[in-house]
Amino acid sequence: MVRMYQFVKLLDVVLNELIRFVAYRLGIQYPFKACCGGGGEYNVVVDIRCGSSGYVNGTFVIGERCSDPTLYIHWDPVHPTESFARYVAEGVTSGSHLRPEFNIKGECIMSM
Repeated sequence: MVRMYQFVKLLDVVLNELIRFVAYRLGIQYPFKACCGGGGEYNVVVDIRCGSSGYVNGTFVIGERCSDPTLYIHWDPVHPTESFARYVAEGVTSGSHLRPEFNIKGECIMSM
């Protein structure tokens, strides 16, 4: 059981470093925080959604938007920011995010 736990922790470290590397290449400063949320370490409070407000543990909290979404991967806990979604979509259509690489955009234009 100890070995499985060690493997999972190692995978966690690898994924965190991979996310940091991609974020660095894209100029993202906050790869683990949501742009729009209710505060906390990751700017995520389950009961407070983006644009809403309410009390959490007796404190009034407002789900506010960040000033520059391009510095974030996540808009909220579920959705990517527009800039990160564009990066993913461009990588898929150009083939750079596919293995083996395959230029979908070029193939669609040629088949028309």
